[in-house]
Amino acid sequence: MKVTFSVATRKDLPPIRELLNRCSLPADDVAEHLDHFQVAKRDGMVIGTVGLEIYGPAALLRSLAVDEPYRTEGL
Repeated sequence: MKVTFSVATRKDLPPIRELLNRCSLPADDVAEHLDHFQVAKRDGMVIGTVGLEIYGPAALLRSLAVDEPYRTEGL
C-alpha cells in the first residue's frame, strides 16, 4: 500500500497524540505546534509523524515517531 506525506491538520491531532503516547513521547502541547507537523499515512491512517517547534530563526526537532509495525519500511 502507498504511504502519503502531508502537513498535519486538526483532524490528524487525535491520531498524532495516540501515536506519540504509544511511542512514550510527550503529546500535551502538539496542538500548539501542529502547523509545523508532518504526517505519514497509509489507507488514511496516521502511521508516522514528525514536528518542529519554531523559535525565531531556530527550530527544535520533536516528536519523530513511526508506528511499530511500519518501522522497517524506510519511512
